Amino acid sequence: MPLCTIHLLSLLDPLPTFLQTLSSTPLKPLTISRVIRWIILPTSLSTVPLLAQNIHWDILLILPSPSNTSLPASLQKQIKHQWSIEAGVPSRLLKDYEARNRRLLCPEKGDVPSLTGSLHGLAEGHGSGAGGRNKILKESSQDLELSPELLSWIEEFSSGGGGDGEGGTKEGNGAVSMLNLLAFNDGMKEEYLKYGRAFAES
Repeated sequence: MPLCTIHLLSLLDPLPTFLQTLSSTPLKPLTISRVIRWIILPTSLSTVPLLAQNIHWDILLILPSPSNTSLPASLQKQIKHQWSIEAGVPSRLLKDYEARNRRLLCPEKGDVPSLTGSLHGLAEGHGSGAGGRNKILKESSQDLELSPELLSWIEEFSSGGGGDGEGGTKEGNGAVSMLNLLAFNDGMKEEYLKYGRAFAES
């Protein structure tokens, strides 16, 4: 399984300056993404470096190289905080990754199904079935469930009135990726892989 290095970066310099410098280095990132927010806060690994200083993370940078290869000095001097970890990535995910990722970020007509309006209904105080909104919403999103705070953020992010003339923030009207960093309980990794295979087939 090929190793990739995941970097979370908090920048000293403006984002365009960092990206311009990055483009002048030999690095060939798999992914460069703006960090928007946590959905589930870390609870097991690296909680202190990720959360204790209330750091605003700017960039998610994934490189197809081991972490013992430091980022170039030209980038390091633009970084205020950095957190890095190595992760094994299945080779099948890396095959034709650039083309598949481009298709996900810039989908063609028909690639993405129309939204059902369920979230909007919840935001308006409606819900399906007995209990409606109160039955669906949970106190926290830490268990990957919908909370009032998360629902409010989704509404603001996607339709809160941005500068592009179509409502919402610029990022909220485009493709959004979610990165999951998982720490498995003893003996449970294989169970999670079974879940992943079943999800992919559904």
